[in-house]
Amino acid sequence: MIGEEGRLGFIYDDSEVVRFYPNNTQKYMWHFWGNDNELIGDFKVLGTHENRDEEITIVPKRGNFLS
Repeated sequence: MIGEEGRLGFIYDDSEVVRFYPNNTQKYMWHFWGNDNELIGDFKVLGTHENRDEEITIVPKRGNFLS
C-alpha cells in the first residue's frame, strides 16, 4: 500500500496490472483513515507530476464523501 500512513493509501505494487498509465482509465481501492468530521464533506483529488508543480484534477469535486 502506498500513501500517507494513518491517513490515506491504496494498493499499488508497480506490476503490469496496477501500474499507473497516463490517459488510461483504471480502478483502485482507496483507503481513508481519520475522524468522522474529517471525512465528511466535499471530495476532490488533485495530482502533480513528481518533477513539476502543475496540478491536474484526477477526481472532480463531489458531494458528501461518507454518505
